[in-house]
Amino acid sequence: MTKKLDLTTSRDWEEHRNNILKDDPTLMQFCSFLNKKADWLESVESNIYSSQTNTTVALNNSHTYKHSNSKVTQVNKKSHNNFNKINKCPLCSQAHTLYKCESFRNLTIEDRIKKANDYNVCLNCLRVGHSAKQCKLTHCKYCKTKHNTLLHLEFSEPKPFSNPLPLALASALPSASNIALSANSLQLATPAHVLLSTAMVNVISGTGKKYTARLLLDNGSTANFVTQRLSEKLGLSHRDTSTKVTGINNHISTSTQSCHLTIESLCCVFTVDIECHILPEITKVLPSSFVHINHVPIPSGLTLADPNFNVPSVVDILVGAEVFWNVLGSKTIDLGKHLPKLCETKFGWLVSGSISHQSSFVSSHLCQHSNVTPDLTQFWELDNVSSKHSLSVEERVCEQLFAQTTVHKNDGRFFVTMSLKEDSRTLGHSYENAKNRFLSLERRFKRDPSFKTKYCEFMREYEHLGHMTLDSDCTSTPKNSVITYFIPHHGVIRSSSTTTQLRVVFDASASTSSGVSLNDIQMVGPVVQDDLFSILIRFRQHRYVVSGDVEKMYRAIELNPVQRPLQKIIFRFDPSEPLRTYTLNTVTYGTASAPYLATKYLVSLADNIEDSQVQRAIRRDFYVDDYLSGGNTIAETVTIANRVQSVLSSAKFNLRKWRSNHPQILNQITNSNESYDTHTLHFYKQGLNSHQSKTLGRNWACDSDSLTYTINIKSTTKVTKRHILSVISQIFDPLGLVGPCVVEAKIVMQRLWLHNYDWDDEVSLEVRNLWTTFENTITSLNNLKIPRWVLRENSSTHEVHVFTDASEKAYGACVYIRSCSNSNTIGVQLLVSKNRVAPIKPTTIPRLELCGALLGARLCTKVQEALSLPIHRCRFWCDSTIVLGWLSTPANQLKSFVRKRVNEIQESTYGHTWSYVPSRDNPADLVSRGLKANVIKDTPLWWSGPSFLLRNENEWPKIQRLWAALHWCKENNQLYRHFSIADICQIAPDIIFHQNERSHIGALTTNRGSCFVDNGIVDIGWIGMDKF
Repeated sequence: MTKKLDLTTSRDWEEHRNNILKDDPTLMQFCSFLNKKADWLESVESNIYSSQTNTTVALNNSHTYKHSNSKVTQVNKKSHNNFNKINKCPLCSQAHTLYKCESFRNLTIEDRIKKANDYNVCLNCLRVGHSAKQCKLTHCKYCKTKHNTLLHLEFSEPKPFSNPLPLALASALPSASNIALSANSLQLATPAHVLLSTAMVNVISGTGKKYTARLLLDNGSTANFVTQRLSEKLGLSHRDTSTKVTGINNHISTSTQSCHLTIESLCCVFTVDIECHILPEITKVLPSSFVHINHVPIPSGLTLADPNFNVPSVVDILVGAEVFWNVLGSKTIDLGKHLPKLCETKFGWLVSGSISHQSSFVSSHLCQHSNVTPDLTQFWELDNVSSKHSLSVEERVCEQLFAQTTVHKNDGRFFVTMSLKEDSRTLGHSYENAKNRFLSLERRFKRDPSFKTKYCEFMREYEHLGHMTLDSDCTSTPKNSVITYFIPHHGVIRSSSTTTQLRVVFDASASTSSGVSLNDIQMVGPVVQDDLFSILIRFRQHRYVVSGDVEKMYRAIELNPVQRPLQKIIFRFDPSEPLRTYTLNTVTYGTASAPYLATKYLVSLADNIEDSQVQRAIRRDFYVDDYLSGGNTIAETVTIANRVQSVLSSAKFNLRKWRSNHPQILNQITNSNESYDTHTLHFYKQGLNSHQSKTLGRNWACDSDSLTYTINIKSTTKVTKRHILSVISQIFDPLGLVGPCVVEAKIVMQRLWLHNYDWDDEVSLEVRNLWTTFENTITSLNNLKIPRWVLRENSSTHEVHVFTDASEKAYGACVYIRSCSNSNTIGVQLLVSKNRVAPIKPTTIPRLELCGALLGARLCTKVQEALSLPIHRCRFWCDSTIVLGWLSTPANQLKSFVRKRVNEIQESTYGHTWSYVPSRDNPADLVSRGLKANVIKDTPLWWSGPSFLLRNENEWPKIQRLWAALHWCKENNQLYRHFSIADICQIAPDIIFHQNERSHIGALTTNRGSCFVDNGIVDIGWIGMDKF
């Protein structure tokens, strides 16, 4: 440790050790020396820095400092006497510095800032004698700006809810310092956004077509720039260049292409031709976050160059000083202090400059959004195998608040409280917006009377059940000071629904006059139920299954009365009536916290139940309000369903819409519930004989107990990205049962992304041909019926077999369940699969194979966690000898890419066997290369795995692997001195082949193996295999 000391400190340490310490120094003595040394330096450094400034320092008789305007530096000869003088705290008058004062540290951050200003100390080091601007000490360790870490506002406590809780709940809540935690917020004092000069313009493509783009005017740039995305979209001809672009801090990037660009104003007749350098990206979105402009008095009648100047958007063009002064007009408008200025240009009025919020503090919440539509990316990004993650700070606070604010009522119900992450006083006025939205809804009522009838029936039922109540005061502003929020609403028709064809959607994301919505201030909460993937896996393991859903789940849960003013709506049953306001009394779908409150409420019902089976069913077999469970016998299935129904009924939850693969189960469940009348019972019985029903988004044909697909393709003459995605989105395949077909769609989507097509642009001929081939066969999936149940009758042992593979197109893994009955009957069925297209940046096949092996390991772990039956063993199969060699090598001998993946695979598959399987017997080969939908039905390798799994293990192929690793390095390896790596890869397999023949190893059917170089090691894979 002493080697890390600077020369002066090292000399002082040696002197201290020799003169004071008699024995060998300990670590504690060393640390004590450093602490004393640091304290001494802190006591003198402010005086040293003061002596180096251009400010006159005068020492009066009372040893206080005074600043002079003279620029001549005068240092009193007696100043060195103060170096060893102990500083006096201005707050408590004790002998320590201000930043060490416990009284100062116990203050809130706002009070610390106020005290520091009152005492006229440096805000960076909290000492007197200079300002923060002159201070040369280390800055804040969090934001790196010139203030002390004790003055950093990131840790300030947010205010509690503006709506106080009832007295019965207030005592149950912890103190604000314990519950008001936020890991995602950053609070800044005197915040200000700086708006840059952006404008919307037309740019003309090579074919004369006009596109609207966002432009940034920068008079500090000597060149013009355009993004590669826009230049490709315009189809402009490029010229090869090599231009160095120098930016801030002398950061240099290179532009290798340029193009000619024509820009046209949107507000007047003005066109300019410029030469632009092409860059992948000009800047991040501008502004960096949404800017509220409610208090900005922009005069009416002005044509703004960028009407959405306050909304973060992409900048595609940067225009420099060459054009800047030519488009600038002579008029400017100053909107006032801390407000931006308006400048007239030929593109319209620019809004530029600093803009501060009215409040002295602002809370900024960071939320990263991908610039790729989720529906697009999900087809080529990794099909994430979800795993348990630790709760965030906000999620832990949300869980704590639920436990401490949920109140149990006498009738068995609970009422819950929304968890707010911000003060509800940040909400502005919302009445006018909700009113305008409702008047628009009424205009639809006039056009569609049947829609109005259904809507009014829904609202009458809502009011009749007590889920909403009419306000006595129907004005926009209540007489008391309670904060309100009016939620706009609209209707959605669902013709496929068997119960509620009209669904009223409440839009709690509608912004108020302050730009903040109800959803913005709510905590979303953690996911407390099992994921869809796990529930569907268990759905395939049961011999008998049953499904149902909770009727009006959200509306069965009452909301804390104190927070109900935040859930008001506007409605009237007839236009002749005055507008009325209603208060929603229950958890409302459309609010950010509703899914968490409802699912947490449901899961919490299991806490007070002694029956472990029912506990497990409530916690693991519900996905939001859908119940999906089963058992090995009819009696077991019925018993669990009835017990679950009984528990839910006690909390006023009603399970309905029952479905089963056996009519006896359906009869016994519905007969045990007196709330079903004869007509309802008959209706649900008919459901058994219907062709199919939706179960967690999957088509399930109850009569044949099979999973099916429904894909409808609308004919079109123009193939666009929108059309392609609309077809692919119909293939809802969470278990990957038709993975070989879907991977072809993912490859098409990757091509679309590479070409940067807009939604309605016609695709190229290459992509069109790929898509047409896929589209012509994908409807064959409509004829596909996949058995839901994957086990055998009376099976006694169960094995999981995982196959992995990769190709240049994609890599993937598939999992099979091998079950053996007491009569030694063996059955093998596909359970799940996952795949991912190969990355755009080319990589080697062995590395893709390794990625496939990692995906298989993760998938196996997920399957084991999801299944509720004993798994006797797991076995992994791979057709890459190189990957098998890596997995048998200690991970620390491999380099980064391989080491990380090998290490995870070895840990997650510890105790299990990895074996070689020939490519012809590897079903994962199908999911990595793709398979046409019209042939997948007749491909037994996909549905049942390789045929050898149906035989006893002693009849499986015997595989002999021989691996040779030739380690080389430049310094001492004779082989490397005479041969290149390419030569080694060519001759090494022959050397080993002939050596094996001489050793009589060739009794097996031998083949020369593969040779691959990675991480400085030449791995020669050698495969020998008995005949089957």
